[in-house]
Amino acid sequence: MLDRSASMSNNADLVKHAAEQFVTTLQPDDRARIGSFSYAVRIDPDGFTSDHDALLRVLHEDLLGEGPTPLWNATNAAMAALSPYGGRKVVLLFTDGEDSPGTRNFNSSFTEVRDRAQMDEIMVYAIGLADDCASRAPAPAVTPDAGAMLFQRRTPGAGGGRGGPRIGGRTGGRQRPPGGPTFPPIGGGGFGRPGRPAPPPPPPGMPDPRGGISRPGPSSDDKRPCRAKHPDPQLRELAAEGGGGYFELHGTDDLTTTFTRVADELHHQYLLAFRPTTLDGQVHSLEVRVKSDAHSVRARRSYLAK
Repeated sequence: MLDRSASMSNNADLVKHAAEQFVTTLQPDDRARIGSFSYAVRIDPDGFTSDHDALLRVLHEDLLGEGPTPLWNATNAAMAALSPYGGRKVVLLFTDGEDSPGTRNFNSSFTEVRDRAQMDEIMVYAIGLADDCASRAPAPAVTPDAGAMLFQRRTPGAGGGRGGPRIGGRTGGRQRPPGGPTFPPIGGGGFGRPGRPAPPPPPPGMPDPRGGISRPGPSSDDKRPCRAKHPDPQLRELAAEGGGGYFELHGTDDLTTTFTRVADELHHQYLLAFRPTTLDGQVHSLEVRVKSDAHSVRARRSYLAK
């Protein structure tokens, strides 16, 4: 899922290109859906697919317009779409801002998505785009944004075969997606479909209904000051909890390389398993260590004994 909020408008084509490269790395046993979120949450196509052409059409034809940044709403929607399936389930998030849903009601929290990742055993990878203003030209008023992409690798013998259930990506109103919570209309749109257009940006320095505060107006020499910003700090925690990875970029030069790196890592992972002595329905800590100091491990930090 790719965020379509205003702060990413200048990088929209670069993000599309990076996502295209991710799609081309998918293997025949991989299935994916791509979505976008701003004033609504939309995930396409209607079911998980390994058809590269279908996924590329989503990138070019089905992405939302600009809006706020409902990061945790979108993450929860992504997890809800993956929940009914077996196999290894992964959500890939892309963001350059913090959660800013643009509405006060029915919003998912970080705690909800972290707990859901534990319960449904969903791995999260996050790519964060930071802006430290070190070498950036003056820019127009913007708001933060974020994105997410779904990835599922079907495991032989596990649920989620081609004849399994299909998850619709375009429901209307306040309907509940299978296995997930109710998602409200954001900015007038329902889950999966845009409603009224996103509101116009406010005057400089005034509260922005799309989330955040607009950038200060031009100074006496007509230069707009840049305010350094970083992706939501809780993304790192969410990724680490489920054994995924977090990559923070300070420019768009490595964007395509990082998307490709994530895809490569997903295809080169080990599966370690053990049987808990007691199924008490509680969350327990988990640690995986290696003997060599030259290697690092990304693995789940906890598990639900169920």
